[in-house]
Amino acid sequence: MKLNTHALRYLTNEDWRVLTAVEMGSKNHEVVPTPLIIQISGLRGASGVNKAISTLAKSGLVAKVKNARCWSPMSRCIRCDGWANSAQTMDTG
Repeated sequence: MKLNTHALRYLTNEDWRVLTAVEMGSKNHEVVPTPLIIQISGLRGASGVNKAISTLAKSGLVAKVKNARCWSPMSRCIRCDGWANSAQTMDTG
């Protein structure tokens, strides 16, 4: 999967902060829980973070792991051998 650079052009400041929070959280966690993303991003209110996560997921920059309230950066999903490469365990929407 190639990175869609056109999607990066239209990201807002909140989207960038959430994407950075997901990347920082993935240093210590295989999948990053939403409350941790909210804490790391420093944004007020969970609704703005959830909206940014939705935008990033539509752009293909993060992916939701099925049956979990966690997110993973797509760069890690591509490199990971086990859980993220199979379509049965990953929901990109």
